[in-house]
Order: sequence, then structure tokens, then C-alpha cells
Amino acid sequence: MPRERKGSVRNLFRFIVLCAIALGGTYAKPVYAGLLSSHSSPNGFAAGTLDIALTGTAGSALGTPFFSDASITPGYSSTKELSVENEGSLGVAFEASAAVTSGDSALCDALDVEVKHGGSILYTGSLTSLSVAPGALSAGTAHIWTVTLSLSGTGDSLKNKPCGFDIIFRARQTGSDGTWGLTDEEKVSGSISSGTWATPETVTVRLFPTADTWLKQANPAGNYGTDNPLVVKSQTDANAHALWRFDLTSLPPDAAINSCNLNLYLSGAPPDSRTHGVHLLTDYTAGWGEGVKSAGGLAAAGESSWSWYGEPGLWNTPGGDYAGVPTATVATGTVKTWRAWNVSSDCTARTVYTWLLKDENENSPKAETANYKSREAAGTGADPFLEVNFTGSPAATGHLVINEVYYDVAADKGADHGNEWVELYNPTASAVDISAYKIKDATLTERTLCAAPAACSATSIPPYGFAVISPAATTWTTYWPEILARGAVTIALGANIGSGLNDGGDRVILKDPSGTEVDAVSWGSDTSAFVSKLVDPDRGWSLARLIKGFDTDSATDFWANPSPNPGTNPEADAVFAAGSRVEDIPEPVEPESDAAAEATPTATMGNDDPVQATTSGAAGPDMPIQSSEASPSADPSAVPSGQALPSTPSGNLRQLSHAPPASADAEPKPDAGNASPEAAPTPPEASTAPEQPTASPESPGTETATTEPLPTPSP
Repeated sequence: MPRERKGSVRNLFRFIVLCAIALGGTYAKPVYAGLLSSHSSPNGFAAGTLDIALTGTAGSALGTPFFSDASITPGYSSTKELSVENEGSLGVAFEASAAVTSGDSALCDALDVEVKHGGSILYTGSLTSLSVAPGALSAGTAHIWTVTLSLSGTGDSLKNKPCGFDIIFRARQTGSDGTWGLTDEEKVSGSISSGTWATPETVTVRLFPTADTWLKQANPAGNYGTDNPLVVKSQTDANAHALWRFDLTSLPPDAAINSCNLNLYLSGAPPDSRTHGVHLLTDYTAGWGEGVKSAGGLAAAGESSWSWYGEPGLWNTPGGDYAGVPTATVATGTVKTWRAWNVSSDCTARTVYTWLLKDENENSPKAETANYKSREAAGTGADPFLEVNFTGSPAATGHLVINEVYYDVAADKGADHGNEWVELYNPTASAVDISAYKIKDATLTERTLCAAPAACSATSIPPYGFAVISPAATTWTTYWPEILARGAVTIALGANIGSGLNDGGDRVILKDPSGTEVDAVSWGSDTSAFVSKLVDPDRGWSLARLIKGFDTDSATDFWANPSPNPGTNPEADAVFAAGSRVEDIPEPVEPESDAAAEATPTATMGNDDPVQATTSGAAGPDMPIQSSEASPSADPSAVPSGQALPSTPSGNLRQLSHAPPASADAEPKPDAGNASPEAAPTPPEASTAPEQPTASPESPGTETATTEPLPTPSP
């Protein structure tokens, strides 16, 4: 074709393109790569192309999909490189974002991404929120991007899930705001699936003391090991200290302790508010002798007193060897209530700890006496306890477990027997068909879980899932609706669990379809499941595993839980922090009196010099508030007569009956008159730092602990 004609055709084509651009200048939809872009100049027209491409480094092809990893676990990280190349003749601005294309949104949301260019971080954060600001890219140049995909989440909801996604690159003509001009879009895809893993568990439990007592300066050889309550007193030459020992070795072996709070029920307040401090014993792991005496009976071999660490061993300093600076202090106030001390700074290991409680301004001219409930208090509601928050490895158990048992039904949670429940947990990575599993108690009565198909909301417990078994569906439709909200499998037997669970002692046994026992738990007077036994906790409490699924076939796997939580791990819905209170501690519902009375028998020091004391019924200024509860029952086989009660880890979680044998000089405590149960106050936060002790203003009056009437609890 003649050159003139070629030039005419070229100019005509340019004219058509310019007209199209002029007419469609506000056209906002994507224009595909390779179209021309034109602009005018005084001497003619110029045309260009807009085209970006995604390649591997050094021009290699990208993998399809770009990210492709299976069975990823927490800590997963994968790094890829790609080149964003401008293959057109026009300069471009480009940006990147991500979009989920398939799979589970929870896993996709948990994936993190980091984007780098030239060593600089362009973005770090959630994959689904990826947004990189436009960058300039002139014709014929490229950006090398380093993209790292990772997973840091650990929750069970992320296990065995898929996630499909695209990382989308959008380019537009330089100078355009995106509403006009040429654009191009390229993308790379990702296909990720998660596997299964062990999820660390963070829980809070109550540990009960393995020993407690009080030490009386005015009776330096007297032992008070079985007294309830315990006395803390300030008075010249008549001070009193209280001791509590806790065994943290019952926690799982790899437990990392996050916080500890010592909780004591102040059952008799002093006449003036006092500053009481907890001090860690100098030799806090050693087994000082709690003893089996009451009311100051002469300490026998191995028993403690103001003078004795464990007779005939002496304290280095009478009254106890303890740290000079208190771990924490609180003001007692002048009313009965729970008090809490933050002792987290002491709880650094899984070991035995003893704390001594004393008045921080001792030797007052008048008696400033406070009484605290001891572990000999009836029931568990008034017991001293150490609230421990810890993180431990999840269960590696390969079978279903009985995770929680609720057998003493609270008045507002339905009928006894009819609304009892047992929670099962599946700690494995596979669903377990429970349709032919069986459950029974100590009697011969055995129930098949899904004998009637309609009884089970599902016939399998999913991996890491829960099931709740109860005689009646009203347990979750009326009294515990959170069971349904949590997605637990529900099983309404239509009959009692066994013959109905016995509050004072019974067992629950789970059997597989072949009749083989899979798991069992027993409590109270029934010792069939464990060498040591779980003591029956208060009404409305449950027995729950320390960590869901954690099973060593030991009583130390369980704790007495005041806040039953069916359908999930106990305390899983709470948020814990050191020094914080995460639950209302109910007032102990038990008879007690604020009248002070003391019977101090004659005690003999090691040098046979008698310490004279009277046994008159006159009220003593420093004696425990007496209770109408009966003295603990004796177990002659538990401890040889005259010897100290041995420390046992299983007593820590309320597994062993902590009633010591009655001693010859222990007398039943009289009912001093007021036996009404108490109402429920809101507990305080644990003290996190010692307060400066201040002298309380003295005022005339008796030297007894403050006496208050006890309110009657609501039915």
C-alpha cells in the first residue's frame, strides 16, 4: 500500500480512538489490558498500552495456586516472592487487596499476611483486611514483593478447616483517580487447610488448703489444728497468727501459673478495722505440723504451736518464721465478708506454699480479734481457698471422658435427680458415635444414651466437642439454656442417671458399646474410681476437670467448681486477670455464731513448766467465734493418736475428707445461740500491694470480736 494511504489509515484509526475516549471519558468499568490510550500534542497524536503482569522472580511462572499448604498448625509461616511488572507503555498506579473465595471464614480471618518491597514493610495484619496503598510503576519496570502468610491463632474452631482466597492487584493509568482511563486487574490464588493441634488451656480453679491452724502467743505450747475458725489477733503479749498451706503440685505438670489470690472468709470482724498482711513462710515448702488438737490442747510430737514448728522442733522466732515484708495486705473492715490477697508474686512454681496471716500493727493495748473460717468449716462454701489461674497443655487423652458432674441440684436449677447432668468431652480429632454408649451409677441401673433416637440431638460427639446427659430436656430448655447456645450434643434419657445420683457419695461410669468401662468418677463416701476420694462439695456446685479432657485417672484431675458450666470447659466464658475477681463468692450458708468462748486446758511446755489456763465458760477476748456445727468425725485409721495430720496433695482440691481424728482433749463446740445462715455479699478485689499499717483508734468496749446477727438466706 502506498505510504500516503498507510498514513491516512493510521490517522483515521487514531481519530476513531480519540473520539471513543472523548465520548466515553467517564466510563468506569474495567478496560482490558492491551487497549490503546491516546493524548494530543501540538504536532499530532500518541497512543499507548496499559498492562500489568504477575510473574515469579527472574521471569519464572507463578505456582497455581500461589499459596498451597495443607494441615497447617499454629506457628505456620510460608513466604513467597512475586514480581508485579508493567508490560505496557503507560505508567500505572496499582494497589492490592484480598478476598475470601471459599472455605471457613474463621480460618481465613485468622490468617495473617506481611507484604514487603525493597526491605520495607508495606502491610502487616489480617489477610482478609489486606490493603496496600497505590504505588507508582513506570513503563517497563517491576516491583518485587515478598509475601508471608502465617497462622498464630490456636482455637479449636480453627482446626480441620479450609480457606480459599485471592490476592488481587488492580492497576490504573497514572493520573487517573480510578473513575476514568484504562485499568487492569490480575490476581493470585491461595488454598490453605488446617490440621489439628494441641491447644493450650487457660483456666482458673480453687485449691483448698491441705493444712491450716492458728498460733497463740498466750498459750505457746497449745495446738489449734482442728479449730474453726482461726484467730488473728493484736494485743500486747497476746498476739495470734493463722497459717494456711496449699499444694500446687496437684496442677498439671506443665502448668504455667498466671495468678494466685488467697481468699478467706472473715467470720468475725475486729471492733476496729485492722490491716492484715499475708507473709510467705521462710521455709514455705516444709511440712509444719497442723496437729489434731482443738482449743489449745498441748502440742504432741510433730504438732505446731506458737513455740513449735513441729514439736519438739522450734520456730526460729516464736510465732512463725516468715518474710518480714507482707506479700499483700487488706483492711479487714468491721463486718463479716470475704477478703482476698493477691499473692501472685509468690506463686512462681508448682510447689507447696504456706502463708501466715497477722495483724500488721501488733501489741495493741486492747484486743483486736478477727476470726477466719478454716478448712474444718462445714461444707465447701466457707472454706479458705487459693484461686489459681494457670495455662497448661491440652489433654492428650484418646477416649471420651466424663468432664463435669452436677449431682446436687441447686434450688433454682430444677429437681434433684430429674435435672442432674453429666458432661462428656471428646478430646480426640475424630467424631465418636455415642448412640450405643451406656451410663450408670453405683447401682445396677444402666442407661443406653440413645436408646430412643429422639433422645439425642446428635448420635456423635464431634472432635473436641461436648455432650450433656440429663434425665429431662428441661435441663437445657429451662434451667441451662447456654447448653444449646454452645452447640453441645444433648441427651435426654427420660429416666434418672442410674437410680439417681447420691449427693453424699456415688459414682458415674461411662461404657462403650461393648460394655467396656471408658471412664469413671466417684465422690464422697464412694471411693471406687480413685485411690483418694472426692469430697462432696456444696449444693449447686459441680465436680469438674482442671483442664477439659485431662485424665490421669486420679482424683487430682478434678476440682470442686462453684460455677458449673455445662457444654464448654469450666470457666471458659470468663476473662481472668491477676488480682481481679471473676465471680461472686457466695456467703457461706451454714450455721455459725459470733459469740466468743474459749476453753483452754492446761498445757505443758517442753520443760514441764505448766502454762496455767482455766476452763471457765467466760468469754475470752481472743477465741474463735464458735459454731453450732458438730466436731469433725474421727477416723482412727487416718492418723496415729498424738501425731500430726500428714500433708497430702489430694486434699488440695478437696479430694480427701479433711476431718482429722478427734483428740482426747478436743471438745464439741457449743452452740452460742445464733445459727441462722448468711446472705451473699459481693466479694472484694484481691489486694495487689501491701498497705502501710496504721494504728486503729482505740475505743472503750469488750475485747471480743464484733457480734452481728446473721441474715437468713433467700430460699
